[in-house]
Amino acid sequence: MRRKKYEGGSEEEISGYALESSSYKDAYDGSLSVTDDSSETEDGSGDTDTENNESTSEGGETSSSTSGSSSHTHTWVDHTATKQVWVENWVEVADYETVTIYGAQFYTVQSDGTMLSNGPIYWFEDGFTRDDLEEISYNALKANSQGIIDGVCYAQYVNRTKTEQVQTGSHMEDQGYYTTETYVDYQYCSGCGVTR
Repeated sequence: MRRKKYEGGSEEEISGYALESSSYKDAYDGSLSVTDDSSETEDGSGDTDTENNESTSEGGETSSSTSGSSSHTHTWVDHTATKQVWVENWVEVADYETVTIYGAQFYTVQSDGTMLSNGPIYWFEDGFTRDDLEEISYNALKANSQGIIDGVCYAQYVNRTKTEQVQTGSHMEDQGYYTTETYVDYQYCSGCGVTR
């Protein structure tokens, strides 16, 4: 608002100033005050337009909502799947190898005087050696010139062989197995079907 004050002078002199309308004049008693009641602002822009003084804002997040529609709260449900999982089971396993073992089988005297190689067998194992076999034959010959004792001729023998699995060590081995395991791979809303 602008206020103009004039002191002294005549009414004609006063009217010579920027009195914008006769409605602004007051009675003159030696001084005149003119008040400009214009709605003009200091920057000359006039009245402030407050017509568009409303503001809009987006609401906070819900589980799921769209403009113009009612909000929806998700109800999450686990979806499960299965997979094969290996279960370890470490055990100690013996190591074997095939070895050949040598031996000697003595003859037996048949009723007709013939001899068959079906007598006792001595295997060169567990500390038994060829020297031990020779000692058996020597003692039999001392007892009998032909080395025959109880129908067994210890003076003659035939070589034999056999194979066996012999443990040579051990190692650790995983003798585990597969088992079926259930797990949650994702979740879905039971209401709208959206997943996460």
